[in-house]
Amino acid sequence: MDGLGMRLRELRKRAGLSQEKLALECIPPLEPAVIYRIEAAIIRNPSTDTLVRIVQVLRRNKVKATSDFLLGISPEKSSKSSTAVR
Repeated sequence: MDGLGMRLRELRKRAGLSQEKLALECIPPLEPAVIYRIEAAIIRNPSTDTLVRIVQVLRRNKVKATSDFLLGISPEKSSKSSTAVR
């Protein structure tokens, strides 16, 4: 598991979501295997669209998250200056 996968797993578990539930709550839904593949570092560079959809689900489940945090660009899980998905 790489950094992205570990961070995604941490936030997903904090939200109380299974990989399948996270995938299916995305709009439009992702295949559940996509979440597994990201967490297992099989997919190392998911598309921006995929990251945005995942972050939106995490936020709807009361977990502060940004795509920057998932990618390891920002050490912070949330942005104080903006409510937009990064």
